[in-house]
Amino acid sequence: MVFSLVTHGVGAVINVVLNYWLIPLYQGQGAAIATVVSYAFASYIVLFFHRSTWPMAKIMTKSLFFPSRLFLAHVKSSA
Repeated sequence: MVFSLVTHGVGAVINVVLNYWLIPLYQGQGAAIATVVSYAFASYIVLFFHRSTWPMAKIMTKSLFFPSRLFLAHVKSSA
């Protein structure tokens, strides 16, 4: 519970900082980029910072690359 509060608080701070920097440069697209980056940080990247969350980080990383692994397996089996 505390871990989630801290990670989402850090994500909110990252969002504010990125919005301050990106909105003057890219307007609405900058806000969208800042939001995506802060969500990614709060939900995924922060898992690599605490040893107890490394197993979940490993699972999430494998899930990111799963579609490409399926595609490569299909290509290898077709050849």
